[in-house]
Amino acid sequence: MGKRIDKSELYAKLSPEELHTHVRKNISIPKYMDAFLYEHNISLSKLVQNAIKKRMLEEQKTEVEKAIELDYRRRIAEKRIAEEKRKDPKFEQKLLQAKQLLRQYFNALDQGLPVENYKQQMLKGFPELYIDISRFEEWKKNNEGMYKILKEEIHNPIERLIRIKKEYFRRKNK
Repeated sequence: MGKRIDKSELYAKLSPEELHTHVRKNISIPKYMDAFLYEHNISLSKLVQNAIKKRMLEEQKTEVEKAIELDYRRRIAEKRIAEEKRKDPKFEQKLLQAKQLLRQYFNALDQGLPVENYKQQMLKGFPELYIDISRFEEWKKNNEGMYKILKEEIHNPIERLIRIKKEYFRRKNK
């Protein structure tokens, strides 16, 4: 199956009458359905309008649900950080060091400079981060083109690693 072509620009240029004609011509309605619509005095344009309204409402609902989910995840992350701060007063300082080290690693990687020194620092101070970076490098070898696209799309290296990590684990676990 091929990808659907987005014709929204074409449809935006059509007048309501032309759009109605286009929809009427391009929707295949079996004869029994046509007869049913006629017998019950149901307008096809009303059906199309209702379907469009329903789809738009579903899209709005999906967007709201996504926003709620993101807010929920953000709150959980903030709670975890606050909890870690209570347990370890130096947690925030460690977090800043990890972010700085990760940024330095990605800057060196993007500029083609050697990154072994940064990896050794991660291994000593942040073993979990070292594991993520090792997995990232494995992923990057196999997905060089995708990395370039993500690099242009996401400028923050930490967010880029998080997104790659999610993609990597999602595909790896399937």
